[in-house]
Amino acid sequence: MAKNDVRTHLSYKRTELAHERTVLAHIRTSIAFILFGFAFMGFSHITNWFITIGLSAITIGIIFLGVGIYQFSKHDEEMKLLKKLVTKVVNKNKYR
Repeated sequence: MAKNDVRTHLSYKRTELAHERTVLAHIRTSIAFILFGFAFMGFSHITNWFITIGLSAITIGIIFLGVGIYQFSKHDEEMKLLKKLVTKVVNKNKYR
C-alpha cells in the first residue's frame, strides 16, 4: 500500500471517529439537560417557577437529542459516499 493510500485511509477513519464523538456529545448534553430538568422539578414545592424551568430544560434536551440524531443520519449518508470515494482512490492507486 502506498504512503498516500495510508494517509487517505487514516484521514477517512479520523473523520469517521470525529463524527462519532460529535454524536456522543449531543447525546451526553441532551441527557444532562433532561436530568437537570427533572432535578429542578423536584423543587416544585418551593415555587411553580421550578416546574417551568424544569419542563423547559427537558424540552431543550429532547430537541437537542433530535437534532443530534438528525445530524447523525445526514452525515452518515455523506460518510458512506466518502467511503466509496476513498475505496475507489485506494484501489486506483493500487494498480499503478
